[in-house]
Amino acid sequence: MIFLVWIFFVADAGTIVLGSMSAGGVLDPKRVIKLTWGIIMGAIAAILLLAGGLDALQNGAILAATPFAILMCLMCWCLYKTLQRDYREEREQVQEIMAHDQNVEKQQMQEIMRRHESGEPIGPISSNSNK
Repeated sequence: MIFLVWIFFVADAGTIVLGSMSAGGVLDPKRVIKLTWGIIMGAIAAILLLAGGLDALQNGAILAATPFAILMCLMCWCLYKTLQRDYREEREQVQEIMAHDQNVEKQQMQEIMRRHESGEPIGPISSNSNK
């Protein structure tokens, strides 16, 4: 009984996913589409089991997953390159901001030194100091 329930859930989930993908992303595909995918999956599994037993079924699963594994490796490489580029761009932006801040600080210090040498008040004049 547990085996039959397990098969039902695995087959049902697989047919819903495949049906959804083949129906253009519909969350609840039509029964005909799910039934078609269920028959196809069952037929492939039965043929592989009859042809070579469990080993043939496992080899078929590995063979079917190989292109996806290659795509996953390419996606990981692309993600790494993108993260590397984003880090480089962010580091350059931070360096530009720091250079700008250092330039502003340098100009402020030069203004303070100019005022000090000319005898002008250095700090901002507040209304409280006039009282």
